[in-house]
Amino acid sequence: MLTNSELSILQISLCCGFNSSSYFAKVFRASMHCSPREYRKHLQVSGSQAD
Repeated sequence: MLTNSELSILQISLCCGFNSSSYFAKVFRASMHCSPREYRKHLQVSGSQAD
């Protein structure tokens, strides 16, 4: 959802069953070693360089 939508991180966290975006970010960071915002930003930068 972070890669294929323009939904906010709050909206994504709620869609994934989390009651707060901060807990979603904590779990995401533990798994991916970066915040959801950093992850999305990295993908946007990578995607624009591929063009």
